Amino acid sequence: MIGFQIFSSIPTSLDLNGPTLSFLEQPVGITTTESTASFTGIVTSTPVGTGHLSYQWYEVGVGAVGSASTAEVGIGTTLTLTGLVDPDDSGRQFYLESSYVASAYGSGPITAGTARSTANALNAPLNSDTVSLGITPTISITTQPGIATVVTNASASFGIAATVTDGTINNLTYRWQEDGSNLSDSTTVAGSATTSLSISSPLIGVSTIRCVVSHPSASNSPLNSDTVDFNVVGDSSRKLIYVEEFDVNATLYNTKEYNLVNEDLEIIPEGDPNPRVVGDEIGIGVTSDWNRIYSIYAPESDVTVKITMSGASGGNGANNPGGHGGEGGVSTWTMTLTKEQEYVVNLGARIWPSGGSPAGDGGQGGGGSFFYEGGELLVACGGGGGASDGTGQSGKHGNGGGVGPDANLTSFGSYPGGLPTANTTGQSGGVVARCTIGDYWQTQGIAPCVSIGSTTFFTGQDGQKTSNMNGVSVTRGYKAGLNYQFNGGNGQYSGEGGGGGGARGGNSTSAFGEGGLGFAAIPIDSATISGNEGAVGTIKIEAV
Repeated sequence: MIGFQIFSSIPTSLDLNGPTLSFLEQPVGITTTESTASFTGIVTSTPVGTGHLSYQWYEVGVGAVGSASTAEVGIGTTLTLTGLVDPDDSGRQFYLESSYVASAYGSGPITAGTARSTANALNAPLNSDTVSLGITPTISITTQPGIATVVTNASASFGIAATVTDGTINNLTYRWQEDGSNLSDSTTVAGSATTSLSISSPLIGVSTIRCVVSHPSASNSPLNSDTVDFNVVGDSSRKLIYVEEFDVNATLYNTKEYNLVNEDLEIIPEGDPNPRVVGDEIGIGVTSDWNRIYSIYAPESDVTVKITMSGASGGNGANNPGGHGGEGGVSTWTMTLTKEQEYVVNLGARIWPSGGSPAGDGGQGGGGSFFYEGGELLVACGGGGGASDGTGQSGKHGNGGGVGPDANLTSFGSYPGGLPTANTTGQSGGVVARCTIGDYWQTQGIAPCVSIGSTTFFTGQDGQKTSNMNGVSVTRGYKAGLNYQFNGGNGQYSGEGGGGGGARGGNSTSAFGEGGLGFAAIPIDSATISGNEGAVGTIKIEAV
């Protein structure tokens, strides 16, 4: 007997075997120069079924990017990123995750053998390859070269500064061009492949200079700088000197360029209590901030000049109509300012500590004025002594350098009364140092008369540095701070006038303040005892 097992057959719309997902197209890593980038992945299912695909982009180490997107089976999805910048966005990584959303059971009449619903995909979720975003860096020029005018055979300086967004500044290269042609180092060119170009020419005329900045991967490489003029003129038309006004902390107050062919340099600090620039003069007031440092140098060529300098006069006694403060000494000399050599002027004033302090109503001593080549004192003019109060005694005049006895100057000086610091108690005058010592440089082991080398900056008493005009390298030796210029003797008893400052400060006596002595280490054309009645020292520089 043959038995039959009978099973019931119930039609269903469910495809019990879900589809398999696969990538028709994987996303591809991108390196872009733009601020926008897109990644695309294409996914399909086999069989197609009645469900649909879902998509979600992820950033590695961050998580889901935005919200999930959906599309029909076999349609790719795209991730678009905007606002991209290098280096913040460079190196980010992404991948696409795809899943299959199963369909619900179908409804209505069922046709045998036809699925109305599809199960979950067998390999969902399916992740794409991980891809990276790269952003090509860009070059930026932060300091452009400036116009330069020099005499024939004098060196002009051009500078540039650049950066790159990915920070690889060591990969930047530079090539200077003249009239569009690459320069190479030679007897007239230096630094042609650096950030600083020095160039000279024996020919009068105008050419153009620019720098080409390159980077191996920057999108805007090579990048040209501004094109500027290189102007070469004859010697007779230019005798250029620069003046920069600092204090002992290297704070820069004023700068000025003088062509001595057209105008004299005259520094006359004003008696007004408010520091200011007046006309073509660099001016300061007789205030607690009077002690300025005037750095002078010839940037293009040696310049022969005549210099006239004076010390400040001493003050009158308050109750002494018959007596007057002594006048400051005056010196005139001729010298050649060597190209790119620092010369420094310190001008005295009728105020302590420049001049000696009086006692009671005696007159204030006038400060001495000093002219240095680097840190070496060349000329000093003494300040006038202060008059006594109520006795009819005038202060004694200060000496110009080259008249009277020269002070015996050594590497180290002294303050009034032989005390270790500037003071208002020592009655006998002190002595200026032969060379500037400085507070910072002596801690660096640099001797007073030794050059500190060629630099583009001025150094203050505590090591502060301030760039000079136009980036010209200057051979410097002046050391701000300790130099013993504040050496006028101080009054002890009521009515005594203060002594004038100078190479050797004047004493304060019972009747009057003595004038400061002058000093000259170079030949002097003329010098006088007295000559300046002003409250501040002065200097005038003229072309010869």
